[in-house]
Amino acid sequence: MADLLPPSRAGRFWGGRQRLLSIVVFLAALSYGAILDATAHSPYRLLGFTIVFAIAATFGIADIVVHMGVAEPAPHPSEPGQSPGAASPFR
Repeated sequence: MADLLPPSRAGRFWGGRQRLLSIVVFLAALSYGAILDATAHSPYRLLGFTIVFAIAATFGIADIVVHMGVAEPAPHPSEPGQSPGAASPFR
């Protein structure tokens, strides 16, 4: 992913991405908590858990399907004899 962004825009992209993900996680936690609280006194003991798990599984499958269509950049070739760890940009 870092190879797809020009260095001048990378910080802004990662900051915006983190902000958006934090908001989504916060809203999801509120929603899941409300569902669990609303079904706490249901005659079916695991109704709330079943609903929350079904929603999470649906979004998880959707995430996989979306990422199957994302193009991956070609890897950069390493020099002959170079160890895999030496080519890492995180060293």
